[in-house]
Parts: sequence; C-alpha cells; structure tokens
Amino acid sequence: MAKKDRKQRKQNAQRRKQKREAAKRNRRKEARRQADVSLSRLLGSEASLKGCYISPAWEESGMATIVVGRQLPDGITAGMFLVDMACYGLKDAFGLAGLLPSEFGGILDEWGQPSGGFQPCGLDLARELVWGGIAWARKWSFSLPKN
Repeated sequence: MAKKDRKQRKQNAQRRKQKREAAKRNRRKEARRQADVSLSRLLGSEASLKGCYISPAWEESGMATIVVGRQLPDGITAGMFLVDMACYGLKDAFGLAGLLPSEFGGILDEWGQPSGGFQPCGLDLARELVWGGIAWARKWSFSLPKN
C-alpha cells in the first residue's frame, strides 16, 4: 500500500512540475512577444502600415496618445506612445507583437478608452511627436521609458 502511495505522490509531483514549467514557458513567450517591438521599426516607412491613430484632443490637452500598427509576417505589431508636450516629452511607450487583426481592433478600443478613443493621423505627425518627445526629454534630462 505504501509503495502505491509513493508512486502516486511521485506522479502528482511530476505533473505539478510539468504544469509549472509550461506556465513558465508561456510567461517567457508572452514577455518576448511584448518586448519584440522596435521604435524605429514602428515609425519607419509607410510600407506595411496597418494604421496610425492619435487621441482626439491632443492639441488642447498637451498630451498625445499615439498608436501605430504594422502588418509584419508574424502578425500585427502595435506600439503605444504617450507624449507630454507641455513638460516631460515621451512619458511612456510599449508594444505588442504578433497580433491578429481582431486583436488590434480590440487594443485600439482598450487603449483609447481613457482619452475618448482615437482618430486617424498621419505617420509624419506621429514621428514628429514621438521623436520630438524623446529629444525634449533628453534635453531636459527627464528619464525615458525603458522599452
């Protein structure tokens, strides 16, 4: 009887270990997916541009939330930039890679809720605001986002 119990405990421990390892692999995969977004890749040429959007009242508020999406071989890559034009420059930036078209639409809805949605904008305006925000933050020694 004790031999069966030991065998069962050992099997249960192996299953738990496999589940932990699978969860760890999934976390690493998601981290890579989120980290694989290059600023210059997103703000590069017009080729493969899926969309470029900005918060509607950005000029009045002095805060611009910009979303740029690109169609790449592994799916859509989307980046979000928060630019404070009154003080800090580029305050935040992050992105997601490998999105499906439906996921990209959902992200636009989710990221746009705090600012009242998004309106389409030109890539040139997005570049000007993001690169200008970086230059401003560096000039005045404000820290830039780590990503």
